[in-house]
Amino acid sequence: MGIDGVNTSLLGLICFGIFLMILSCAGTANAAETPTIYVNCHGNDSWNGLAASYNSTTHNGPKATLKNAVATVKNNGTIEVASGCYRENGIYINQDITIQGHTNTVVDGFNSDRIFTVDKGANLTLINMIMVNGKSINGGAIYNEGTLNVFNCSITNCKAVNGDGGAIYNLGYLNVSMSRLNNNQAANGGAIYCYFGYNSFVNYNQITNNQPLAGEIYCPFGVVDANFNWWGSNTDPSDLVNYGVNTTSWMVMLMKVDRTTIGEGCSLNVTVDMVHDNFNNYHDPLNGHLPDGMPVLFNSTLGIIQPSVNTKNGLCTTTLKSGAVSGTALITSFMDSQVLNTTIKINVTPKVQSQTPPNKSHFKGKIKTLTLQLSEAVQAGPNYGGISLKGPTGNVPITTNIFDNIVTVTGAFYLPDGNYKLYLPFNSLMDVSNNCMNQSFYSNFTVDNRVPKLTVTPVSGYYNGTKTVTIKMDEIGTIYYTLDNSTPTNLSKKYIGPFKLVKTTIIRYLGVDLAGNTSTGKATYTIDKNPPTIKYTSPKMMNTHVSTRSNLEIYFNEAIFRGINFNNIRVTNMGTGKPVPTYKTLNGNALILQNKKAGHTWYSIIIPRGSVKDKVGNQFKSNYILRFKTV
Repeated sequence: MGIDGVNTSLLGLICFGIFLMILSCAGTANAAETPTIYVNCHGNDSWNGLAASYNSTTHNGPKATLKNAVATVKNNGTIEVASGCYRENGIYINQDITIQGHTNTVVDGFNSDRIFTVDKGANLTLINMIMVNGKSINGGAIYNEGTLNVFNCSITNCKAVNGDGGAIYNLGYLNVSMSRLNNNQAANGGAIYCYFGYNSFVNYNQITNNQPLAGEIYCPFGVVDANFNWWGSNTDPSDLVNYGVNTTSWMVMLMKVDRTTIGEGCSLNVTVDMVHDNFNNYHDPLNGHLPDGMPVLFNSTLGIIQPSVNTKNGLCTTTLKSGAVSGTALITSFMDSQVLNTTIKINVTPKVQSQTPPNKSHFKGKIKTLTLQLSEAVQAGPNYGGISLKGPTGNVPITTNIFDNIVTVTGAFYLPDGNYKLYLPFNSLMDVSNNCMNQSFYSNFTVDNRVPKLTVTPVSGYYNGTKTVTIKMDEIGTIYYTLDNSTPTNLSKKYIGPFKLVKTTIIRYLGVDLAGNTSTGKATYTIDKNPPTIKYTSPKMMNTHVSTRSNLEIYFNEAIFRGINFNNIRVTNMGTGKPVPTYKTLNGNALILQNKKAGHTWYSIIIPRGSVKDKVGNQFKSNYILRFKTV
C-alpha cells in the first residue's frame, strides 16, 4: 500500500504539473481572447479590469471584487488579485479560471456564506490565496463539482455547519498541494470531504487542528491519496482520517546540528528538516514540498538562539551562539504538537561581568568587601591565591570567597581614602567544566569621602562694572549654580566656564565630586554703575534766613566717601569773594560743612565733580553750587 501511495501521489503531482503547462499554453494561445483581469482593493467594479492600476489615458483599471472579475473574465482566463483583504463570498465558477494571488491576498467570507462554488464541467485553479471565515452547510470555503486545483494556499477557520467538508467539499477532481488547512470544522471531514475519492490528490500540505480530529479528511467512496502531508506531529496520522484515505507515507520533522561542540565566540546551525517521510525517504523540494512559512520555535538552555524561523522549501535553519556560560545545552524545536530535542557542548571561559565598586569609579562611604559577578558559576583555579588588592600604602590583607558565580574580596579593615587596584590573575578562576579564565582581570577604583573645596573669584563685594565670575573645585567633578538665590541641585545649570554679571546677583553653587561628596557656597555681587546724586540740602537753594551758627549739610542718595576732589569743596563769601575756612566731614550719605559766617551775607557752596564717591567708586559727576544768605 505504501508503494501504491507513493506512485499515486507522484502521478497526482505530475498530472497537476501537466495541467498547469497546458493551462499556460492555452492562456498564451488565447491571450488575445482571454486577457488577465486584475483585482485590487482600491479598484472599481466599473473599470474594465485590464490593468493592475488605473491608467487615466487608456482608462484601464482593476476591479474591486473577485465576484465581478469572475463575471468579467473569459473562459481559460486568469484573475490576478493584489494583496489585501477582500470580504466576499458566494462566488460561482462556471468556466475554466485561474485565480492568482500575491503575498497576503485574503478572501474573507465573514462567516455568512461559502467563498467559492465550482460547477460541473468548470475548472478552478487557486494559487497563493488565503481563504478565511467561509461558512455553509457543505464546504465552508469551497464546494467542488468540477475540477479544483489548490496550490500554495491557506484555508483557515472555515465551517460546514451541520454538514461536511469544513474547508473543501469535493464531488469532482481535486488536487491540493503545498497548502495549509488549519482550524476548519465540520461534522465529517474537518479539512476535506471527498464523496468520491477517485482522482483526489492531497499531498505536501500542512493539515492540523481541523475538527473533528478523528476525521480531518473523510472519504466514504474510493480512496483519496493523502500521502506526504504534515499532520502536526511525527506520529501515524491514520487516526486523523476516516474511511478511504491513504496516509501510508507522511512527512516527519527532523532536527540536526552541524557540530556538537562550540567554543567561545562561535556558533552553530540548527536545521529542522521536513523533506523526509516516515520511511526516511528524501523528497527533493523541486518535486514538491510542504508549504512555506510554517513557524518553527526554538529554545536552548544555554547560549543565544533565534527563537522563531519559518520554513522554506521544507527546511528552516536557526543559529545558536555560544553565549557566556559553559555546559551542555539542550536545544528544543517545536512545530505544532511535535517537540524535538538535541544536546551540544558549549566551552567558554568565565568572565567578570560586573563588579562593585565598578571599574574606574569613585566610591563614597565605608567599604571593605568587593563583589565580582561572573558570567557563570566558578571555582578556585590554579592561580586563585594570586588574587590581590593594592591600596595607597601597599597591598591590603584580604580574604576571598566563592558562591556560585559571585566572588567576594574582603579587606581586613575598612578601606581609607585613596586609589585601589584589584587584580585577578589568569587561571585564578575556572568554571564547573574546568575552563579557566584565559586573561588577567584588573579593576581600579577610588575611595573618596572628602568634601570638595570650592573657590569663587572675584570674592563677594561691591563693584561698579560688569564682573567675570570663575568657580573652581579642587578635584574632578561637576559644579551646578543658580543666579536667583535659589538652592542649587543636580538639575540646576551646570558650570562650564567663567560667566559675566551685569547686575546685582546672588550666586549659590553646588559642587559634586566623582564619589558624590558635595560642597555648597554663596557669593553676593552688588553691581552699581550709577554715581551718587544730591538728594536735598540744608539750607535749601537761595534760602535767605540761614543762621550764622548752623552747619551746612548736603545729603546724597547713598553713602558717600572722599573723592579725588574732596579738598576742593569750598564755601565762598560772595561779598568779598574770599573762601571761608571750613571743616568738612562725611557721615553716611551726608556731607557736613562747619564754619563761621557773617550775618546778612550771601554765601556759595561749591561741590566739584569727583569730590565724593559711592562705595563701589562711582565719582560724583557734576559741579554743584548752592547759594544762601545769612540773617
